Amino acid sequence: MWRRPFSRAFWVQLLVFALLLGAGLLFGNLSFIISLVVILVMLAVTNRAPRLADPRERDALRQRAATDLEAARRLRSLLEEELRVHRGMLEGLLPGVLSEERDQVRTMIERRERETQLELENLDDTIQRLQKSA
Repeated sequence: MWRRPFSRAFWVQLLVFALLLGAGLLFGNLSFIISLVVILVMLAVTNRAPRLADPRERDALRQRAATDLEAARRLRSLLEEELRVHRGMLEGLLPGVLSEERDQVRTMIERRERETQLELENLDDTIQRLQKSA
């Protein structure tokens, strides 16, 4: 399945900038065009949507991680990214949630964060064991 590497907001901003760029080209204002290109490049670098692994990929890595050091390292990388997403949700998403649902959402995010942290700790033990046996 194809995943968009950028967020939906990025694509909307890209459309707006493309329209403005077209206007700049139509009227021939070079400095305007250059400033739009600089802003667009900046958006492309800073507005990447986090790539969370496909659940099937993560399950396959979990099965292989017990005996395959590279799979364990890849899984660790995915879990660290998942932790960053959880923290981002607590900071960015939670303030926008209705107050009566906020505690439930916070509890759900924190529970998943604890599960991910525990899995990371177990995975670190596995990685150390695999490194010693290699």
